[in-house]
Amino acid sequence: MSQQFAWWLNQIGIIVEICGGGYLVFRAWRSKHVVAGMKTDMDSIEHSVEALLREIRGNFSNQRLGFILLVLGLLMQLASNGFEHRGQV
Repeated sequence: MSQQFAWWLNQIGIIVEICGGGYLVFRAWRSKHVVAGMKTDMDSIEHSVEALLREIRGNFSNQRLGFILLVLGLLMQLASNGFEHRGQV
């Protein structure tokens, strides 16, 4: 593997990690706004609790996707570092 390819793999890994982190922050920001808009008066409490449960249930899949992107980017960086060091030996 060429050193140029390893460099590009490393850069793409960084971008993938940034996307994963950005996705996690965006989803947390969106959840904050969903929860902030809930009403707690007697007429709206049932709807608010249902919406809150729906939001919490969806958090796992959002966090899983963000984590997968972070791990993918990290693995790309580790792989590129391994190729760079093998080429120098």
